[in-house]
Amino acid sequence: MRPAPYVKVVVEFVREFQVLVFHWGRLANVPGTRALALGYGSLYNSANPSNLRYEADSSQQTLRFIANQDISADEELTINYDGDGSAEWQDHNWFVENSIEYQQ
Repeated sequence: MRPAPYVKVVVEFVREFQVLVFHWGRLANVPGTRALALGYGSLYNSANPSNLRYEADSSQQTLRFIANQDISADEELTINYDGDGSAEWQDHNWFVENSIEYQQ
């Protein structure tokens, strides 16, 4: 099996774009990097606690979203941007690091 293609893109993030990216460096142990999840991945609303958690798969260069609890058919899918992909986090450092006003 051939490895997944790798493309390095350097982007100067504008504030509006920063709110859509994940701290890939922390999740996949690749310092100084961020990731944009395609599909709905970068569009989930934030909640603490959330009903989804997420993890990085660096070998496949993907983010995996996993239900943290039973989710009803009409329930909004949410993630917690603050931490390391877990459903609950004790602070709001991600928002502070990205100069985003947090509203709960």
